[in-house]
Amino acid sequence: MKHALNCLVCAVILAAGCSSAPVITGAESEAEKLYRTGAAYLDQGDYEDAQEQFLKVISDYSYSKWEPFARIGLADTHFMREEFAAAFEIYKLFLQMRPNHELADRAAFQMGNCTFEQRPSDFWILPPAEEKDLSDSVEKAAEQYREYLRLYPQGKFVKEAQDKLAEAETMLLSRELAVAEFYAKKDRCPAVKMRLKYITDHYTVTSEEMRGRIQELSKQCPGSE
Repeated sequence: MKHALNCLVCAVILAAGCSSAPVITGAESEAEKLYRTGAAYLDQGDYEDAQEQFLKVISDYSYSKWEPFARIGLADTHFMREEFAAAFEIYKLFLQMRPNHELADRAAFQMGNCTFEQRPSDFWILPPAEEKDLSDSVEKAAEQYREYLRLYPQGKFVKEAQDKLAEAETMLLSRELAVAEFYAKKDRCPAVKMRLKYITDHYTVTSEEMRGRIQELSKQCPGSE
């Protein structure tokens, strides 16, 4: 009885550890079947099996119409696994190889997302600023989103790119103000003026809260508007 119970427990554990193989019907080619199987695994969160299927399409059916979709699928699996640097490189290569493909605008948008997701978790912690600049990935992400909007003004992800760009720019602006406030507390008005000039030259300030912070800094260091 005990042996039977142990066998049953093991069977349950093994079954739970294995995702069910997707059932693909209607595929017109082996390449399509492999790609759709990979996409199904990706939807299930089974990233290893998804990658395996996508790589088979890329290696064995490189001239198939499904190869570009598999390449984006492969990048997506890295993105979902938070392997953002690897995903970025695959999206980038895709754009270089197929700039006019229907998935090109998605690859360009995802490049921005990959970069934005690599921002440091301690982005908001003040350095001293001259010793440690944590804004690099956010600045690069903002550049990627701007480039996407320039290249694909009618793209499928314009609204999302605009929202992400606004989020990135708000983070950068807030950080510039935080650094300026850090300098103000140290009575380093020349540095405060330099930061506020940079803000004026590079950002459109729309938040009342941030306008208030700028006005307060200007009062502490007259002539810095």
